[in-house]
Amino acid sequence: DLNIKYKYQPERFEYLYTKDNKIHNYTPDFYLPDFNIYLEIKYNKRYLYGDNIKVRDKLRGMRKLGKSCLKEI
Repeated sequence: DLNIKYKYQPERFEYLYTKDNKIHNYTPDFYLPDFNIYLEIKYNKRYLYGDNIKVRDKLRGMRKLGKSCLKEI
């Protein structure tokens, strides 16, 4: 409706999950090329009230790669 250009799950990135100290893959939901930002959409209560370590690690991994990523709950 807003005429915003986007790409759905455009790339896969690796990040270190500190809970198990292993490399995992992460694919953000959307990329907005006009804003040069990735978006992650979550509709699950465990992201609001549960353990956010994985989400934090994903966003930290994106920042290390010089990428911007926002999480929307």
